[in-house]
Amino acid sequence: MIYDYSVSTDFSNGVANNKFYQEIINSAIVVALNNITINPYYDGSEHPDVCRIIFKADLDAANEAYLDAIVAAHDGIELDVDTTFEKRLVKAVSSYSSEYLDYIPANGKVITFSEFGGTAPNDNNIKSEIIWDVSGTPELLFATHGPATQHSVKQITGNGTKILRLKIVNETSQTETCSVYFLAKEV
Repeated sequence: MIYDYSVSTDFSNGVANNKFYQEIINSAIVVALNNITINPYYDGSEHPDVCRIIFKADLDAANEAYLDAIVAAHDGIELDVDTTFEKRLVKAVSSYSSEYLDYIPANGKVITFSEFGGTAPNDNNIKSEIIWDVSGTPELLFATHGPATQHSVKQITGNGTKILRLKIVNETSQTETCSVYFLAKEV
């Protein structure tokens, strides 16, 4: 399910996240792609040379060979896409409550995320999260119980009704100021 590659030695010219994502999903690989992350470690350490590719199931030998070939052939030149936009929620959240901001992508609009982030005290009772399709089959795209930034390529396609929710949950006895955001491109 998880495949790590060195950005400096496995790729000839770095990784252009959006293009690399498209190359994989348009390839002969039959297992669904879940996520691509540069510097995928969440313990605060820096590993900028790691490109982590996560599929929804293990790849067989043939699909691994396809993935290796895609990595080797990737030119590192990003696709031309619309400008980046940001959605951010920053709130002082009362004790035992939550705050949220909803965004509904238009029908047929493809949202390609490049970064998720949030700030919250390092407390398991306070979390910042981003959830897709809140009213249908919810998918947690990002969550943190402390300050974090995740550089990741993830795509969703709007249908004019599915909700993308930025949410802060405070399950403590005091008010806390927290944030959650994403950077994305829409085409």
